[in-house]
Amino acid sequence: MPSADEGFFDSGMVKESLKEIQEMQMKVLLFTSYAEYAPLSEHRRHIDLMKKLLEKQKNMYYRMSFSKDPEAKSMMADVEGHFRENGYDVEPGNAFHIFDEVMEDVEEGFKTIQRELGDGDENGPGKFIF
Repeated sequence: MPSADEGFFDSGMVKESLKEIQEMQMKVLLFTSYAEYAPLSEHRRHIDLMKKLLEKQKNMYYRMSFSKDPEAKSMMADVEGHFRENGYDVEPGNAFHIFDEVMEDVEEGFKTIQRELGDGDENGPGKFIF
């Protein structure tokens, strides 16, 4: 349990979780540099990574919602702002359902790729959607 004067982001568990989230985000960004040329199998791995990332981000948002730390509240607002910038309707302090909506959008995007490429085209060029 953190001490009374320890901030949310001072926790070792929070630091480790954020490090893992950042590493996953970097992998997602890296994929965008070659996604247009990636085979369907790589898109499938990318979607799996994005699902795991969204779950970890949702969990972190949930943990921040219980914190009284102003920095945690500020990061929550940043997350909500990011969602708004990308067309999602978010109530302050209540973006939990948005993570699920983004997950659905990701899954629908992958289904679109599968339809366009066909199930047997595992090694053909993909199409970047996320």
